[in-house]
Amino acid sequence: MFIPAGIAKVVVQTAVFAESDPGAAFFTALTRTEPFWSFIGATEFAAGVLLLAPRYAHLGALLLLPVVTCIVVINFSVGAGATTGATAVMLLVLLCLLAWDGDRFQGLFTHGVD
Repeated sequence: MFIPAGIAKVVVQTAVFAESDPGAAFFTALTRTEPFWSFIGATEFAAGVLLLAPRYAHLGALLLLPVVTCIVVINFSVGAGATTGATAVMLLVLLCLLAWDGDRFQGLFTHGVD
């Protein structure tokens, strides 16, 4: 899901949102910050590719954590309705994946601790 979304953000620099959408002004402004919009897309693409390989899935999940967290907060802030729930579930699944691979990250927090 993140691979096509990432490609779309990198290839299609701007997007048009319906004016009746409560978050339209926000997302229209976000797409106009082209370097940042492309960065978000490249991050989503890279994380999606990493998630496809079991050996690197934990890195993909770690890379996606700030992206998906921001998406949930944005959706909640603009009142995106059912989309907010769907992205919250995505965040929950992502946190479960990170917890599942928690032993791989243990060295980040315990290195040098006696």
